[in-house]
Amino acid sequence: MNLMRAARRNFTLGAEAIGLLMPMHVLIDAKGGIVGGGPTMRKLMEGKPFLGFDFFDVFEVRRPFG
Repeated sequence: MNLMRAARRNFTLGAEAIGLLMPMHVLIDAKGGIVGGGPTMRKLMEGKPFLGFDFFDVFEVRRPFG
């Protein structure tokens, strides 16, 4: 199979696969609401509710200096 043609194919990953590949992920909907999170992110949140909240109400995004 041509590599370029293979690269154009669409594929999807299930929640379990995403959790294994990126355990700290946060899944955000089109309006900025948190709709999911990986296993490590859930552990870091220490049981604090974050699903359903706006991303910027839960997380502070800072740019690196330089």
